[in-house]
Amino acid sequence: MLRTIRRPNRIRASSSTNDLPRARKGLDIFRRALLKAAVTGGLTKDWRAANPVSETGHDLLARIAKIRAARARDGSRRSTDGAPLDRHSLQELPKSWAWATLGEIGEIVGGITVDKKRKPVDPVTVPYLRVANVQRGYVDLSEVKTITVERTAAEKLRLRSGDLLLNEGGDRDKIGRGWVWDGILPDVIHQNYVFRVRLHDGALNPCFISHYANEMGRRFFIDGGKQTTNLASISLSKISTLSMPIPPPAEAAEILRRVSDALSASADTLAQLDAEAADAARLKQSILKAAFEGRLVPQDPVDEPARALLARVGPDPSLPRARHGTAKSGAKRPLKS
Repeated sequence: MLRTIRRPNRIRASSSTNDLPRARKGLDIFRRALLKAAVTGGLTKDWRAANPVSETGHDLLARIAKIRAARARDGSRRSTDGAPLDRHSLQELPKSWAWATLGEIGEIVGGITVDKKRKPVDPVTVPYLRVANVQRGYVDLSEVKTITVERTAAEKLRLRSGDLLLNEGGDRDKIGRGWVWDGILPDVIHQNYVFRVRLHDGALNPCFISHYANEMGRRFFIDGGKQTTNLASISLSKISTLSMPIPPPAEAAEILRRVSDALSASADTLAQLDAEAADAARLKQSILKAAFEGRLVPQDPVDEPARALLARVGPDPSLPRARHGTAKSGAKRPLKS
């Protein structure tokens, strides 16, 4: 069972520098295997055996269907279902889990188009998230730009805590990359190259959905994206067909607890590896410095001084060399008769 990670022994400075890249690659393999087991039920097989299920994934989807039907009747939300789900091609899940599409479980909307020529009638300046902000597994807020838009557009696109963010465009390997907005900044909206997914039911865990999209959904986004000259992109209708496993809410909470513990241990191990790499680099420099300064090995007082050795084998290289075959500066060569 993938629940914890074994921390590597402290890396000695004398070990090969190739050990560090191999260790980092091993951690990445572990992380991907962990998340695959998490979102397909393997990670919590023991938990299911010990805990009765009060609400299954099928129960949750039935409730969401009623919510969507009610919203469709009053016209408050438009459907983003996309094509029907082909369950025959999907992986088998635990009995208490269910398959759905992203369009079934959440409302998907595009963001604001950056157009400096457009002058809003009722302007408001707000921060907005770009593709560069939406990373795989986290939101990077080191540089958040602002944009002036219509006040009504800002109200419509304002992000709420728990919204999923998925990149619509960029490099092909960045399509679908994303994470969950935590509401740390107020009045934030998103650019048109970033989709927002707002789940229909609070029992759905957005972090679980995002983990699945980031790891198991990579092939879907690569295959479904369209490539232009410089960029790739995916349509809203296509992204709405992404298949999603829906575990019981209680099991989803347990999955995220175990994943969080394991990823935290993995991050600690990676930080240790980076510290070891820095120590090894500093040690190498200090060894070379000591070697060239004659401090690496004890000095024997009866050894011949280096200056005496150089005097025996040739002229002192620290002295200026005589110039041969040229006249002294300022002197004129005699003319031949």
